[in-house]
Amino acid sequence: MRVTHLLALGCVPVALSGAPALGDHPSYPYTLTLGVGNEDLEAQINSLPWIMNTSRGEYERDASKINFGGRDLRCATIHFELKGLYGANFEGCTLDGSSLLETDFRACSFRNTSLRLCQMDWSSWAAMNDFTNADIEGSYIIGASGEMLQQTRNYREGRLFGIRMLRGDMRGLSFRGMTLEACNLGDVRGCDFTNATLRRMVIYSCYVSEHQLRTTKNGQRRDYSELLFAGSSNPANGQLKDDFRGWDFSRCNLAYFSGCNLTEARFHDAYFLYPADTVGGVFRFGPGCSDRSPLLYYETVTSGFIGFDGCLLAEAQLHQTANWKRKDLRGMHLRNMKLEGWDFSGMNMEDADLSGSLLKGAKFTDSNIVGLKLVGATGLTIAQLQESKTFRGRATAAILGAHPHAKFVDLADEQRVLEQLRRKE
Repeated sequence: MRVTHLLALGCVPVALSGAPALGDHPSYPYTLTLGVGNEDLEAQINSLPWIMNTSRGEYERDASKINFGGRDLRCATIHFELKGLYGANFEGCTLDGSSLLETDFRACSFRNTSLRLCQMDWSSWAAMNDFTNADIEGSYIIGASGEMLQQTRNYREGRLFGIRMLRGDMRGLSFRGMTLEACNLGDVRGCDFTNATLRRMVIYSCYVSEHQLRTTKNGQRRDYSELLFAGSSNPANGQLKDDFRGWDFSRCNLAYFSGCNLTEARFHDAYFLYPADTVGGVFRFGPGCSDRSPLLYYETVTSGFIGFDGCLLAEAQLHQTANWKRKDLRGMHLRNMKLEGWDFSGMNMEDADLSGSLLKGAKFTDSNIVGLKLVGATGLTIAQLQESKTFRGRATAAILGAHPHAKFVDLADEQRVLEQLRRKE
């Protein structure tokens, strides 16, 4: 997985001031590039011996006597191949855009250091690193702790922007009154979010409770339109977790649910609407993101989806929403779901997306399905779509032309061959 991260970000280990250094022990390359003008620091670090830390069972280099002196180390690369760097004093340095992966930092100082848009491994409190007044805006940090975050300038100023903490442990931390935008902080069970403002955030069911969310300003305003609710259920495979089961989203502005078990959840007069365009910078975090991923909006870019993907949801629950009552499902996602027998008659479903869903017996009588996406939809017949306002009286060929990737069950053999040929085009 580490190699994947490097490839995704184009972190090819080629030094700016020379070839990657070869350690004296163990005998395979590591990567150390600190940029033009910092060749002296590279030479000093390269000359340090590897010392076995018996208590940790790893080799490390003791850089405590090296003076980094507030250097400009932007876009540096320090990859120690899972070994340690001890005692390095980066106080006052600029490390913006640097890649500090595969290195176990221990007893290092990042006081007053700019670490914006960085990647860093295992910056745990147990390692006794000092992040007092460090700026970590936009950074991707693995294994961070709440104690580490509390030291940063970002936490002290009450604004966290673009910070991702994979496997972070923030349990019990207070975010009272703060603004959290485009962040993923890991485990936030028991955290205080009273009067906090959440923007472009992913809400994971395993970490956030309904009570926590209700205490936020979003909850007080009943406006979750900038939040993505992410569960760990896969109804198609029979994998169901509690996720957001039984939550009350009544009269809330909502946007998007992915992989959620929404059994007994309430949506009375809830309204799904596209979130407003983002304000501020756009961050590219790299690992795990693609230009078509819904997570990209909530953590990096400016457009989002609305609706449900891969969720367990009853038709009666969707009936509760303001969208259904207005017969307006434009742009609504109901992908990879069991929609057998659902009645969409009379609905405006322009540009809606039912891709991958089971649509056996679903009704589209007098519905507007212009631009409806049905890629990989199953159980569907040509006759069902011919009931719609869009395809009433239209020939089979017109429907196949509009939906070449739907899996119709009522095609003659000749038509099926034509459909397969069309899919290959």
